[in-house]
Amino acid sequence: MLIVKIVMTVAVIGTLIGNTVDFIVNDVELLRYFAISFATAISAAIGAFGWVTLVFAIMERTAKEKILREIQEDWSLADLPEKEVPQKPFSRIGVIIGIIFTVLFLVLVNQYSQLLGFYYTLDGSIQEMIPVLNQEVFRSYLPYINAMLVLQLLFSASKLVFRKWTYPVATANLILNVLSFILLWFILQDTATLNPELVTKIAEATDGQRVLNTAFNSIKAVFLFIFLLDSFEGFHDAYKNRKKPV
Repeated sequence: MLIVKIVMTVAVIGTLIGNTVDFIVNDVELLRYFAISFATAISAAIGAFGWVTLVFAIMERTAKEKILREIQEDWSLADLPEKEVPQKPFSRIGVIIGIIFTVLFLVLVNQYSQLLGFYYTLDGSIQEMIPVLNQEVFRSYLPYINAMLVLQLLFSASKLVFRKWTYPVATANLILNVLSFILLWFILQDTATLNPELVTKIAEATDGQRVLNTAFNSIKAVFLFIFLLDSFEGFHDAYKNRKKPV
């Protein structure tokens, strides 16, 4: 219920923000803005509810019976060991923030990717925008991006269930990081995902291909470092948490 509330709220708010930006940038009629906002907000709420239900259905079907029984059974402080080695649990706030940003990114790439661009003003009054993405090519990658984001939501939900790093959780995190980096690599290798107009303007101002290669390689290096650090932290904390009670 906590995740349902978070995901539905963020999905609706993200959709309304995107519609508002679209209203300002593209000068949409006010009546059409309200109609589209209402329809997309309802659609986002229903979709969010459906995805969260699917995620927890998968968890319920795949989790071991012993784990589900331990989660559902009542317990008291008397059930705890007399003395336990300090362990490092997941930050509940951090997990929730991760879920919020994942949902916002999911809404962005599916509904408002066309608003990603460079905005500038001509003659101090006319606002222009050059889109960053080639929508036709980018949308061919969208099913894979959505799959990775849903897996990320599933993993975040599992953190709230397992509460701490374990070797299975760290392994799942490693697999998710590897798959994410592979997908990112393929997207960045395909320069056709960029808007041709933007590529042309970059080429006019600089050595276009060299600049793009440098930028893409830098992004790959940054994300590789982040994924490696995140994976190492997972296994490191799992090792610390596996120590038996004293």
